Amino acid sequence: MAATHTARDVIKAVGPALRASGFDVLWPTTVGLYNSRVAAKEQTLHPLPTLSAGDDTLALIVGNSREIWPAFTRAYHKSAAIQACPNPLDLGYVTPALSLIFEKLLPKRLPGLGSGSDSGSEIRLVHITEPASSLVGIGRLASESGLAWTCPTSMLSIHPILGPWLSYRALVIVDAKLTNEDQKDLLAAELDITGANATGLWGWIPPTSLDTEQKEALAESSERVFESFKEEMWKWDSKAPAIYGEAAGGRLSGLVARASELSSSSSDAQANSGEKPNPTDLDVTPTSAAWIDLRRGVASEVDEAIASRVCESRGGVGGSPLVTTCSSWEFSVPHLAYHYDKNKDTIPACALPASSS
Repeated sequence: MAATHTARDVIKAVGPALRASGFDVLWPTTVGLYNSRVAAKEQTLHPLPTLSAGDDTLALIVGNSREIWPAFTRAYHKSAAIQACPNPLDLGYVTPALSLIFEKLLPKRLPGLGSGSDSGSEIRLVHITEPASSLVGIGRLASESGLAWTCPTSMLSIHPILGPWLSYRALVIVDAKLTNEDQKDLLAAELDITGANATGLWGWIPPTSLDTEQKEALAESSERVFESFKEEMWKWDSKAPAIYGEAAGGRLSGLVARASELSSSSSDAQANSGEKPNPTDLDVTPTSAAWIDLRRGVASEVDEAIASRVCESRGGVGGSPLVTTCSSWEFSVPHLAYHYDKNKDTIPACALPASSS
């Protein structure tokens, strides 16, 4: 039986709930693309199941920017179950939130999707790595389908607007169809997926909290970024273009080496000594500080490279080429501390939401 729903139907149905839960990176691609360009080239990965749409079956990358942190902390302070969870973000928040949205909400919004106990979707969570068949190469899929470039030095995914400040949470296979023409329509410059004047920006849904001036600045900077890539323009179904070259990679290699060295040694035993590999504003272990320095270094290289591209594409016009940069979207300090140290004690100590007072 042919798929009766489209990728647009799915995004319209779950987009508002995903965004409200902090999952503001949504990227539609296909199972066929994953199987041919990712699974077929990596022996440790298994092909994804094709549903009624065959190779055109929708595979939706779900991720987040810094916006997941306030949504998570609000839920954390209201839920004893999340607080008691050994991994409150991934297991206590992400897992049940995505399950609720795709297994409960989606079938209600799209009658005919799935049948009986079958919700019509399958969630492959990034943090679930056992059994081996559950592994998904989501970073490589993001690169192969045009969402984000993978830096060959740091192996971080780099979005054209967010830079390295994004995280992947799941790949969701949905019994809906995505074609090339659908994709072109979905990735229009302004895609209203919430019905509340919110637009999609290359898979990222900017926060509603931005005021008019901030929205205009973001729109202007984003337009200049995409224009600067010219014939290398970011396109769905095409591998994401490189943002910077070997010179930047050389500058980052020292940060990579330092972080890798600390990860493979017992240096974290020095965590209480106050020693840090580089200056940082975070009270984290030396290893975490090194990885954070690397991520910030990547963001700096992205900003410099794109600013240079924009200036060149505009004929060397003076003034600041970008009003907003990817560094504008850096994760908050408690978000970074938790992301790298996985110490849940930092959540109540550092991340009480303002609304709780």
